Amino acid sequence: MNNTKKYALNKTIYDILALRGIKTEEEIEKFLFPSKQDFLNPYLLNNMQEAVSRINQAVEQKQTILIYGDYDADGICSVSMFYLYLKSVGVDVSVFIPNRHTDGYGLNENTINFLAENYFPDLIITVDCGITAIEEVEIIKDLGIDVIVTDHHLPAENLPNCIIIDPKIKGQEYSFDGLSGAGVVFKIIHALSDLETALQYVDICAISTVGDIVPLLNENRIITKLGLEKINGKSCRKSIKFLKDKLQINYLTSQDITYKIVPRLNASGRMNSSIKCFEFLVEEDEQILSEKFDEIENDNNERLKISNLAFVDIQEKINNTDFENNPAIFIRDDNLNLGLIGVIASKLCHNYSRPVFVFSKDDNGNLKASVRSIEGIDIFKILDSFRDLMLDIGGHSLAGGLTISEENYEVLKEKVQNYLSEFLQKNTIKQKAEYDAIISENEMNINFGKQILQLEPFGHMNPKPVFMIKSNDAQLIQMRSFKHNKINLSKGREIFAFFGEKYTPYFAGKNEKEICFTFEFENYKGVSYLKYFLKNVNIKDIANIDNKDFENSFALQDVADSVCLNNKTKLYNDIDEIAEYANKKYKTLIITNNFENAKLYSNRYNLEISYNLKNDGKTIVLYNPFCKTNLNDLKIYKHIIFADGFVSANQYNIYGQCFAYNKKLRISEITDDRNVFVKIYKALSTILPISGNNIYEVCNKIQKVLQTDINNKDTANANFKNHNYTPSIPQIALAILVYNELEFIEISTNDSFEIKRVQKIEKKDLSKSKLYNIIPDLIKN
Repeated sequence: MNNTKKYALNKTIYDILALRGIKTEEEIEKFLFPSKQDFLNPYLLNNMQEAVSRINQAVEQKQTILIYGDYDADGICSVSMFYLYLKSVGVDVSVFIPNRHTDGYGLNENTINFLAENYFPDLIITVDCGITAIEEVEIIKDLGIDVIVTDHHLPAENLPNCIIIDPKIKGQEYSFDGLSGAGVVFKIIHALSDLETALQYVDICAISTVGDIVPLLNENRIITKLGLEKINGKSCRKSIKFLKDKLQINYLTSQDITYKIVPRLNASGRMNSSIKCFEFLVEEDEQILSEKFDEIENDNNERLKISNLAFVDIQEKINNTDFENNPAIFIRDDNLNLGLIGVIASKLCHNYSRPVFVFSKDDNGNLKASVRSIEGIDIFKILDSFRDLMLDIGGHSLAGGLTISEENYEVLKEKVQNYLSEFLQKNTIKQKAEYDAIISENEMNINFGKQILQLEPFGHMNPKPVFMIKSNDAQLIQMRSFKHNKINLSKGREIFAFFGEKYTPYFAGKNEKEICFTFEFENYKGVSYLKYFLKNVNIKDIANIDNKDFENSFALQDVADSVCLNNKTKLYNDIDEIAEYANKKYKTLIITNNFENAKLYSNRYNLEISYNLKNDGKTIVLYNPFCKTNLNDLKIYKHIIFADGFVSANQYNIYGQCFAYNKKLRISEITDDRNVFVKIYKALSTILPISGNNIYEVCNKIQKVLQTDINNKDTANANFKNHNYTPSIPQIALAILVYNELEFIEISTNDSFEIKRVQKIEKKDLSKSKLYNIIPDLIKN
């Protein structure tokens, strides 16, 4: 290896590369500095010589070639590349991309007959599909048409009887099997002409390679690196340049491809027809590009609207799933748009960390499914073992698609669930590490950032690195938007935490915090700088959190529950009474604000204590002393046990059918002195409306106002020996609940705990409040 390159790198980069299996000097050199010289010989792919000979014959004899592609981004890019190349060498070439809704996936007899009658091809070349089309290939050949199948999906035991190029077929000299469908087309163009000719289409191939979630290693890394250079250079294709301008992308990255370009290419195929995307990619006329872009953008907007509505409805169904006996999520909705089942499956898989099957009915009355899985569970292998139940199947380890007759749906569901249950009993799925490297705040600088950029392009098998910094004194600060926060580190660096309110408890004390983050380069007036974004926060020693004040506010909430909610809650007085639910492997969540209780439940039921909610629905003890629970994250659980009473009225409204184990009340610093209630009300009225994540936050804000006004005679005239007395948090919370009962104020708990003014207040004595009247008994107890 070149020593200049080697020793210019930070040690952290070598550590990250080693984690990704790149260790030798030669491997590091090729990874950091991918070169076109490292492309493999395309003729090492089985049948490449035969494919080249047949295509050259078509060129020489001026035969008609039809390219048959898939309707996703990979298929669109594959078709576009092959079309542009064949057209450049004078071939009479046509393109057919099936309509997902009317034609279905891949080759089928009706489509073949349509093509034969309307296109009259001498040769059909499939791209990104066809590896399982055994019968369909025979139908094409019976019509006197030759076939070449090019694909990158996993083959079945039997293959179509024709020329096939697929790097995943075993027994080849070709040493890399991770190409996308467009990557296979790239290799064929290389073999037909030369590497420089193939590189004319490397920009389109890069979009496919990133978008189809193939490993960004080996040849895929070279394709993506060179493709991004072409896209961001002076020779950028007109269609892609138009796309960058419309999406306001100055320098396009692999992240932009993933989140901005590929979803748009996929959207048209999901909503109606993706042929417009092919037409856009190969077009050069500005007016036509504008028209096609508008069509694509409309499809994408419609896709977002419909899929979001469908996803909300499906999440409600998942709330009743028994994960104990059903490791995979099966969703069937015959009214779902077939084009959206993949989007929904991907989102569910990400949210719930388990295999997902989303089914809908096609025009023939059969059920089509999009399938997604997680690392460690090869979903295609599972499906392949039940191939006899299916009409069609395709995919790879993390994703797939299938078609099944309606009568076989329940049979397949049962077999898959049983298979996964047995598999998970015998195997442990290793969780991915939360970070790639530990760094110091001093390393968070522009030079280090530039070195990390050498690991780009990022994608599957080469994700953007996540770094971890340890800190005892980092602060979480609310930003002006109120929705988001930022973490201030000791030496001035800022890490942005979108919707970061839930991380408040981590920053309440001097515990050592493990802050995980990524970064991006930003540019302001020509000056580059790093911007940091939070991924997660962990605290190892969660036992040492001082939560006395919070326990007091919980005690008050117990009172509020018993009075204001009319004892509707199912209360348990003994820990063993919840055994039926705590012994379940999934769907039970025990929430406690007391670490001793957390250990008690953990030991009794052999449960993990966690400061974070998991998204897999496993039963855990959530140690939550600061009332910072995200309600949406709780919805996967069927049984939620508030070991110390309900956290808030909002949680009661959502989880009124759940179970709470109610401990003896812990009341301190509470009085029924009327002057104290007057003092609190006057302070409160000066700041209405007021809101917070829960009742404690609001009380804390009011207490600060009281402390500020402590020398004001109007608010400090309570009949106490010490006129500087400031009411406690439980006292303020008690007063708020009394005011609400008397309709002096209005409390809202929709998205947060909010206190609003009441326009016309009817004068009432405190004695009219049931809660106020039981205070003496509470103090006495």
